[in-house]
Amino acid sequence: MIPAALLAHLPLLTDGSPGDWLRQRHARVAAPVEALNLRRPHWVRSAHSEFFGAGARVLRTNTRFASAPALARHGLDDRCEAINNSGSACVRQAVGEQAVLLGAIGEIGAESGLVRGLRPPLAERERAYGQQAVYLSDTGCDVLLLEGFSSLDECLLVLRLARGAGDAPVLAVLALDAAGQTGDGLPAGTAARRLAEAGVDAVGLLCGPEHASLLEPARAAREAGVPMAVLLQAWPMALGQERPPGGVHDPLSIQGFAQRLAPLASDAALLGGGAGITPDHIKALAATLAQG
Repeated sequence: MIPAALLAHLPLLTDGSPGDWLRQRHARVAAPVEALNLRRPHWVRSAHSEFFGAGARVLRTNTRFASAPALARHGLDDRCEAINNSGSACVRQAVGEQAVLLGAIGEIGAESGLVRGLRPPLAERERAYGQQAVYLSDTGCDVLLLEGFSSLDECLLVLRLARGAGDAPVLAVLALDAAGQTGDGLPAGTAARRLAEAGVDAVGLLCGPEHASLLEPARAAREAGVPMAVLLQAWPMALGQERPPGGVHDPLSIQGFAQRLAPLASDAALLGGGAGITPDHIKALAATLAQG
């Protein structure tokens, strides 16, 4: 349940990608990072605590790529339920009920760059998405987060399955390219309206530093009539979740992150980060918003 006291102070701040932050903190960790929920839960709890201490009051589980097909590539498909359950437990053990808990579900194939053409058949994806939604719903997540979907059609599929998994509201976050469109070639506003028509509770946009302006796609999405979130990652969207080679791309600066998101405070219900965003970025954003 989302505490009413938090909802009185919008926009809320969310964390950066917990999986990416864990990779930054523990560079030699073996893939997949979601397995740390079981193997090194104290590391995961520490990551959540750091983001909470920086001002994030909405924390996502370290489960974005914890679907059975993604885990099967590492011989861990039989641990899918345990990894997802532990993802929720790590957040609650770190901060209790003080934060809104987002149960993160990512686009199958995105973890390995296989979104187009080589992802599993539809029936397998439906089964996997449905399982993950049930696992996260059953552990008491306040909101199911469909995180960083490049395909609107795939996002609509998961929305339907999430609706059947429980009563938790659904926040669907679309990944936008440099032109402000989804991987299907749809403008942010059009995609947001289709999600709203399908019954989503809130729409989010995942953007990168290459986006010249966040205001235009954000306001177009807001016109869908549902609460909106904007997540900004440090690396260009084309690089996905993979950290670029050293020196090839400069990450978004801490102050640059805060300055890009702060103007959206009157439009968005939720502001936060994606890959490459650290607790220091969130702390800077909190300070900037506090200054008005």
